[in-house]
Amino acid sequence: MAFLLAATAYGLFQVPYVAQPAEITLDPGERSTLVSWRVAALALGILLAGAGAPAVVDLAGGGRAGYLAMAGFVAVLLAVGMLGAVVGTRSARTLTRVHSEGRLRDTLRVAARVRPFRLLLAAFVVQALGIGVMLAGVPYYARQVLGDPAAGTLLFAALIGPAIVVMPLWLRLGRRVGKRTGLLAAGTVFAVGAAGLSLGAPGRTALVLGLVVVVGIGYAGLQMFPLAMLPDVVAADEAASGRRRAGVFTGVWTAAETLGLAVGPGLLGGLLALAGYRSSVGDAVVTQTAAADTTVLLGFSLLPAALVLASLPLIARYRLEPAP
Repeated sequence: MAFLLAATAYGLFQVPYVAQPAEITLDPGERSTLVSWRVAALALGILLAGAGAPAVVDLAGGGRAGYLAMAGFVAVLLAVGMLGAVVGTRSARTLTRVHSEGRLRDTLRVAARVRPFRLLLAAFVVQALGIGVMLAGVPYYARQVLGDPAAGTLLFAALIGPAIVVMPLWLRLGRRVGKRTGLLAAGTVFAVGAAGLSLGAPGRTALVLGLVVVVGIGYAGLQMFPLAMLPDVVAADEAASGRRRAGVFTGVWTAAETLGLAVGPGLLGGLLALAGYRSSVGDAVVTQTAAADTTVLLGFSLLPAALVLASLPLIARYRLEPAP
């Protein structure tokens, strides 16, 4: 019940949060700038939570008390971010008001009729699936492939950290060649880096970290460009229909994104179960089968690469490209 309430609160915040760039500016370039800062802040928040939450657990003595303290830490972090977004945009101009279709069936029907949105959403969900698989595979890859469970923290930081640094570069590229081309480039970078991770083995941690940084660079673009393109879809739909329906599109978008990120870990878990992966209990050391080890390796490398590559033909068919 607590998780359901938290997820509901996330949806209530995320839908207007994603819709807002389409309401406060009509300039596609300004939307890209807004989204680039958002994604960089998101990466910083993920790093703070990913590195800070385990530290809070340890400082609080571990066990139930430690995780309760961690819950409080994350709750405060979420509250500061969400309320900060509200307060920080309280004086922003609202150029247009959105229209809601009301019923779920009507909302889905409207979203499905807009071809650029269908293509962009389908590509983004497939990418989210690949990213979800990769994030879920971090601890398995560190333990089973690299032979160093502690390397998981480094892998996580190498994946998320570049998003903060390279965001201005992706923004500049998008303005020069267009958002669609930038997204295709980001997907290619991600796929190449992810495929290279199939070379991972004990003693190759440095090589793997370098490849994960490449993946992280592509990941930054995969996060920024779709969210910058979504307001363009909203604006084009308004021009065609005469109605501002940002909430319709962002509502469907948020639900589909959450589904993709949720199915990713489930997909990896199902593949590991089929391969005979056995979970450890306590400090017991469990010897995995060769099939399980191979599944962990491919689940962190070739599978995410294949999923992201599968999204690129959809992006290539996307034809809504405003002036960069």
